[in-house]
Amino acid sequence: MTDPGAVDAFHTEGEIVLSPIYLFNARAVARLAPRHGKVLDLGSGSGQFLLTLAALRPDLSILGVEPSSAMRARGRKEIDARGLAARLQLMDGDMTDLADQFPGPFDVVSSLFALHHLPATPDLARCFAELRRLRDRDQSALWLFDHARPRGDGVPERFARLFAGNRSPLFQRDSANSVAAAFNVQEWQTAWSEAGLPPARHTLSRFFPFYQSLRLEGPRSPRRPAPERTPSNFFMQTRAAAFAFLFPGMS
Repeated sequence: MTDPGAVDAFHTEGEIVLSPIYLFNARAVARLAPRHGKVLDLGSGSGQFLLTLAALRPDLSILGVEPSSAMRARGRKEIDARGLAARLQLMDGDMTDLADQFPGPFDVVSSLFALHHLPATPDLARCFAELRRLRDRDQSALWLFDHARPRGDGVPERFARLFAGNRSPLFQRDSANSVAAAFNVQEWQTAWSEAGLPPARHTLSRFFPFYQSLRLEGPRSPRRPAPERTPSNFFMQTRAAAFAFLFPGMS
């Protein structure tokens, strides 16, 4: 997405619709990160998820990698407005070529709603190979979250109508395209295994199998979660708790 107007529209729509999912994922990453840890996020878009993580864990340093200049510009505007530039950055980068660009070390490497932007399974394999290099170099914990491609014609469109039916046609179309472009569970598992990564907890959401997550602790992941700030939006908290029900034990 390169058009600034489209990016602004998507940022606004996503903030409304996706905020509980951002909070669910932020909690998952926060519980893998030690105090004053460093997080590398892949495919960060306009940084909405990272803004949620930064609010939840003010002690973390966060680097987001995003190839779209329009997305980075939109995200940096929000980061600057919230006074977070000292500990939250968005930089250009390629999730299939990471380890040499970003020296780290990173305590957690995360990715949210980004892997489906990779064109094909060889690109997913290259991304997971880079995760292996980062894991070997930094002993990073890993958290991945994305759609899971469903079976059946017309399912992505039905998902979009259910998930984003009262939002703009642009947001609905993007939601359907994201589900259709996603990798399925087996494709994730195959790429993970071929990259030589260790066994991890890979879960398909129950009852509503359009999401998948993968969690791998690192040696610096705390036995007890570090303190978090409680979000002030009670409605978002409630919806995030409901969403977490789809992934028992994952956050």
